[in-house]
Amino acid sequence: MDHLTQSYVGFLPRSGVSPTAKLLVAVDLPAYRSGSEASVVTISSNGRPKYFIFRLNQKGNGSVKVPFGKGKIDVVDLVITNASTRTSCWLDEAFTYSCAGVPKDDRLKYLYGSRLLQ
Repeated sequence: MDHLTQSYVGFLPRSGVSPTAKLLVAVDLPAYRSGSEASVVTISSNGRPKYFIFRLNQKGNGSVKVPFGKGKIDVVDLVITNASTRTSCWLDEAFTYSCAGVPKDDRLKYLYGSRLLQ
């Protein structure tokens, strides 16, 4: 992911998912100091959103367990963010925006996984 971008992944509870199920979502992102962030938004069957923020360690790893019961949750959205603002400035004098720099935290690996808990 490039700096100042986000990626989204949606999870839908389908047939066979119990009403009391949970979804465990884990992320393995670049080091936290490089601007890694992640959150989950659940949308309940009545349309209400609820937000869960990952507490990432210094290495950029974290997990969160959220409600995922069929009939109670319509969708769970994982939001992964490269919030890095780190750049090496004044490397391209022809560049007319920002500090004419090159981002330091582009194209790093942002990994995620999930597990249904019933």
